[in-house]
Amino acid sequence: MVVKRFSGPLYLEDYHDAYSEQVRELVERKTQGLPSKRYERIAPQTTRETEIVAALQDTMGGKSLLPPGSA
Repeated sequence: MVVKRFSGPLYLEDYHDAYSEQVRELVERKTQGLPSKRYERIAPQTTRETEIVAALQDTMGGKSLLPPGSA
């Protein structure tokens, strides 16, 4: 079902290759003797422990993840 859903023609013009564009820009700047441009890094999103435990319990039908009497 998933394969059928995503099967079909591939239109490359629908996709943008930002990495190659940035590499070309870096090479161009370096050949001109200019400093390289710094790109801001995005910090990974963190998930709180309680959200993880709640999601796990949800998948287990609400059962506790802790042994009886340990909470």
